Amino acid sequence: MKRDQSVETLFKLCPMCGALNRGVDAACFNCTWHGTFDADPMHVTVVVQQLRDTYAQAQPKSRGKVSRIARWGASFKQAMGILFLPDPPAQATPPGAHASKRG
Repeated sequence: MKRDQSVETLFKLCPMCGALNRGVDAACFNCTWHGTFDADPMHVTVVVQQLRDTYAQAQPKSRGKVSRIARWGASFKQAMGILFLPDPPAQATPPGAHASKRG
């Protein structure tokens, strides 16, 4: 988005289905309407704000679900790593190292 363009000038509304479309698109992505779109900045602002509000309400639920899945995936990966890691190489014992200490 260019700095001199506001969100309201980048989008337009479909008069048939009410979907928010990019201003440069000739047809509605949702219903394929071809014709005159509603580009009134006030109408676009209302729809953009409704979308922001809806997204903000849904965000914590999505993050929680994604977070749980990510934690499960990490623990699964760790478990698989533990199960399938090769045995550590046997350490060579220097001669005389296994003799007991006498004091």
